[in-house]
Amino acid sequence: MTCADKNPEDSADPARRAFAPPGDRQAPPGDSFAVWTLDHGSRSPGVARGFARTALCGWGLEELVDSVAVAVSEMVTNAMCHGGGPWRAAGGTPVLLSLSRRGDSVLCVVVDAGTSAPAVREAGDWAESGRGLHIVECLSNDWGWT
Repeated sequence: MTCADKNPEDSADPARRAFAPPGDRQAPPGDSFAVWTLDHGSRSPGVARGFARTALCGWGLEELVDSVAVAVSEMVTNAMCHGGGPWRAAGGTPVLLSLSRRGDSVLCVVVDAGTSAPAVREAGDWAESGRGLHIVECLSNDWGWT
């Protein structure tokens, strides 16, 4: 989904409510910051994608929407699975997603309650999971953890 595909009047989109430039105008080039707290649940990666898409479109960085949305989704999924307990419909520790813009670059940060470092795994050919950090690495200029 691109910026043009999203109905700007869709007030049901929680990401739209979280970041909407006044009058829907493009943000000027420069520095911007957006942050969102995600509940611990299976819908959070999708909410994170919507939030990232809305922020990037508002900043006029449409060319980054697809890559950042996928990377954010993978990082949030990793945080939900490994950073604060098992998937739960309710409860669990929230995850913080922030996007920081400097010119045409965007820093995506996901903060979780985990105490261990994210680990790149070698997924088997038929594995249904275990490739998230490989995807983040492929879509990013640089990545790491603190």
